[in-house]
Amino acid sequence: MDTLLHTKNLTIHFGGLIAVDSVSCSMGNEVLGLIGPNGSGKTTFLNLVSGIYSSTGGKIEFQGQDITRLKTHEIRSAGIARTFQTNRLCEKLTVLDNMLLGLYSKQNTSWWKVILSQKTHYRELKENISTCLEVLGYFNKNLIDRKYELIDTIPLIDRRRIEIARALVSNPSLLLLDEPTAGLNQEETANIVDDLKRVREKTHTSIIFIEHDMGVISTIADRVIVLNAGKIIAEGSFEEISKSEEVRTAYLGS
Repeated sequence: MDTLLHTKNLTIHFGGLIAVDSVSCSMGNEVLGLIGPNGSGKTTFLNLVSGIYSSTGGKIEFQGQDITRLKTHEIRSAGIARTFQTNRLCEKLTVLDNMLLGLYSKQNTSWWKVILSQKTHYRELKENISTCLEVLGYFNKNLIDRKYELIDTIPLIDRRRIEIARALVSNPSLLLLDEPTAGLNQEETANIVDDLKRVREKTHTSIIFIEHDMGVISTIADRVIVLNAGKIIAEGSFEEISKSEEVRTAYLGS
């Protein structure tokens, strides 16, 4: 397996609290589930990989490049995109406008080019709109018809889809998803799982996702890493980690 992402002794302190403690792991082209009790360091790990937090120690390599000290926009340009547990869509913008924001880092026409070469700008805008609608179609083709509607009129499940689609539209090599099914009912959760399977089939994008629903983990994760108190306590297939006594203790207590 070719290594896409590798962390070595990745660590971050918040005062006297060690939120991520010497985490070393690797992944290739796969879907990696990240699980663990509340406060185990899952979201902090994603924040480190995506550049939101700067590590206290350790190293992050992506596609052979050291990205440990890169800024968030540089990491995005390198090929890592993410979503958040809470809604980060602009509710007073349309579905399409939110999608186009996902292509900002790929945009070639600067403000002065828009003034001096409008044809170039309109050509790029037309191409970007086509890309956005294609990616939306991976999830819910009805969203294409609703592309000019404001986000605050869109149901929660479709907002989740739009957030994932906005992250995907720049064609990242690695997609980080923080609880993509949070707040959804059982049927909606199953729909998101089907969406993610479809995304993998169409784009082959590698995914790290945090999830508390073990049904979701068992369905789409190729491999699972379990964190507890900032440390990896188990790693392997869902079947393997589900048999771990240490994992059961972390979730249920001794």
